[in-house]
Amino acid sequence: MRKWLLNAILVVVACSLIIVAVAPLAYASWWKRTHNLQPLLTPTSLKKGEYTSPYFTTDLNVGYEIQLDWDRFPDALAQLDLNWRVVDDNGAVVKQGTYSGPIRGGDGVTLGEYRPHRGLRQRIFLEMHEDAIEFDAHHPRLEVSVPETLLESSGFEIPVAIGRAVLVALFGVATLLIIIMIRRTNRRTIDS
Repeated sequence: MRKWLLNAILVVVACSLIIVAVAPLAYASWWKRTHNLQPLLTPTSLKKGEYTSPYFTTDLNVGYEIQLDWDRFPDALAQLDLNWRVVDDNGAVVKQGTYSGPIRGGDGVTLGEYRPHRGLRQRIFLEMHEDAIEFDAHHPRLEVSVPETLLESSGFEIPVAIGRAVLVALFGVATLLIIIMIRRTNRRTIDS
């Protein structure tokens, strides 16, 4: 009776380890699939004048970044000079700011950050003070997204989570294999 009880405990522990390993991955995967982490990604032109994005909706009560991205860095002397504002569907300004200065390398710039309410329908207005048409050949895009640092600090860094889960699951599977080997050895000694 004692061996049966010990084996049952080991099986429960092994299965629990496997469940503990899989649960965070399942949660992280579900969380990423049920939230729109990038509610706006739209091509834009950086010619002098005003650009209005399509409406988009944020579904988290966290800070979002407003960025201009492009395929590759256009020119060492490239410069941007613009005002931006986020406006809700009633016309109220949610956040506004300016960006002015040279672009020093990279494939994008962060214009600013803001924290909208969950479910807020909004759009962005860009007012370009000067032409920055050297960017147009590199497919500029206006993007609103959850910062990567938020995902990492919230425990949603998937590669690390996968590594941890594999280690815990392997320990659980190893425990199950040991139990199976012990049972087979015990059956062989009983049959002999």
